[in-house]
Amino acid sequence: MGLKSIQTKLLVLFLPFFIVSFSVLGAISYYFSTNALSKSVDETAMAIGADHAGDFEADVMRLQVQLEAVASMARVRAGTDRALILEAVSDTYKRIVDKEKIDNILYLSLDGSAIRSDGTTANLADREYFQKVVATKQPYVSDPLVARATGKMSVNVTVPVS
Repeated sequence: MGLKSIQTKLLVLFLPFFIVSFSVLGAISYYFSTNALSKSVDETAMAIGADHAGDFEADVMRLQVQLEAVASMARVRAGTDRALILEAVSDTYKRIVDKEKIDNILYLSLDGSAIRSDGTTANLADREYFQKVVATKQPYVSDPLVARATGKMSVNVTVPVS
């Protein structure tokens, strides 16, 4: 009976020590693993964001090049025959591969009157992108905005007719 009594006493003495030790080690491990996981998720999100930003910038540059090609056409530069301008703008829109990213292409006269690739017209003289291009005679990419025509988040890529 004496041996069992010593085993029981040692068990009662050391068991709380082991339970407390394992609990503290478990809490410390949980804390460090949570921090490491959180840091990893943040780094992954930043990398994905940077990747998408690069893709978006490439799309905008590709569109700007296409628009500059349209703007340099003689029939567009003349700016007098609306039918020829509509044809050029409409043909360019039809050639664009990814129409999910591009809602419309339009030609704006210096007075702000616009003709879209679908043939509709509007006056857009009050738009910031139009005013910036007229003032600077340089291509302009707007900040993200909600398009009035579609209600979707959009970016306007505008180039002057050369």
